Amino acid sequence: MRILWSDFASETLRDIYKYYKTAAGIPIAKKIKTEIFLATKQLIAQPESGQIEISLEKINEGHR
Repeated sequence: MRILWSDFASETLRDIYKYYKTAAGIPIAKKIKTEIFLATKQLIAQPESGQIEISLEKINEGHR
């Protein structure tokens, strides 16, 4: 399994980081970003654990 980040997801992650960098500081922003990456990497070990991506269901490749 490969994890591919869409442009939208990457931009959203950048926005989340920028927000928490300002609101809570760099260490908290980095921690949140790291936790998001770890959650997506969980899909490699447990591919059925993520939410099914309804907009890609037609492709029938199990996108999550």
